[in-house]
Amino acid sequence: MKFYKKGLQQGAVFVIIVLLLIAGMAFFLGKSQTPSKLSVTSSGGGVASPSTPTSRINLVDKTTVTFSSWDIRNKATNAGTAHLLLIWKDASGGQKGVGNIYADDATATMSPDDSYQVLVGNLTLASTITAGTNYYPTYLTGSVPDSGTHSVSAGQYLTAGASQITFAFFDINDQVQTSATGQAIGTSDDKVVKWKVTPNADTCVGNPDTGGQNTVTYLYNGSVFTTVDQYTVGSTNVDSSTSTPRGAQATFAGIPDVYLKSSFNFPVVCGPASVDKQVRLKTGSTNNPGQEDNVSVVFSDVSWGYNTKTFELIKGYVNDQNADLGVTDFVAGALLVS
Repeated sequence: MKFYKKGLQQGAVFVIIVLLLIAGMAFFLGKSQTPSKLSVTSSGGGVASPSTPTSRINLVDKTTVTFSSWDIRNKATNAGTAHLLLIWKDASGGQKGVGNIYADDATATMSPDDSYQVLVGNLTLASTITAGTNYYPTYLTGSVPDSGTHSVSAGQYLTAGASQITFAFFDINDQVQTSATGQAIGTSDDKVVKWKVTPNADTCVGNPDTGGQNTVTYLYNGSVFTTVDQYTVGSTNVDSSTSTPRGAQATFAGIPDVYLKSSFNFPVVCGPASVDKQVRLKTGSTNNPGQEDNVSVVFSDVSWGYNTKTFELIKGYVNDQNADLGVTDFVAGALLVS
């Protein structure tokens, strides 16, 4: 009997040890399967749910990029002679190049996910543009796809200058005046006249790609006229004035430097469409206007340019060096008075 009791005691101890081992294993196995907390900061600064990062495997290592352009109104006609890669960056934002020029239809080797900012058509300065021959640049931005080839291309608008427009002056009766007599106006007078400009077909005053506005500057004899204000046709509200572009402050043949200047915006226009504006002329009580007091109308066209140091894009009339952009500011016509 003693042997029997001892065997029972040993068996009980064995069972207890086995149970403890099983409980311990269950505890540790359960703990190891419990996910630890993971906080992932999103781009918005908040805390997102735990996620497994994924990576994309590119199909190609390099992509051949072609730069080209055409006349936006006639795709069969080439427009750009060269193209300007303003800024080129890799996928992480690191700079790979600035200010690179490529001939029309030339290629460059880039990597998938590279980003680019390009002026399709590299002529930006007035000193390099011949109105009616050269084109306004078009701005493109994008990223290189994961494919073997990619095209950076767009249409460009043909420029218009003084020789590519028709300017018409209308008297107070809305009649076109071409004679030297023009609109009769005396001292202490107040007259509303009108002008209209029509570029040649498929040419533009101002670069439509910018989405900006041109500027018109009226040069007038301040000893005769007290007010030269612009109105949208049919409106009784004066258009908002704007600063006079540098090019319109230049000396123009036959116009005295002492003449005052009044500047306003007007829309970019491409022929055969036209733009018209009304102008209110008020005179002083002393000097009677004569034909020598015609009010000259100067156009400044808006276009693209770039900072010559950083190659960042500029929209306007001059670049960072105060050099004229687009077509040289030109005298479009005159408001004829007598």
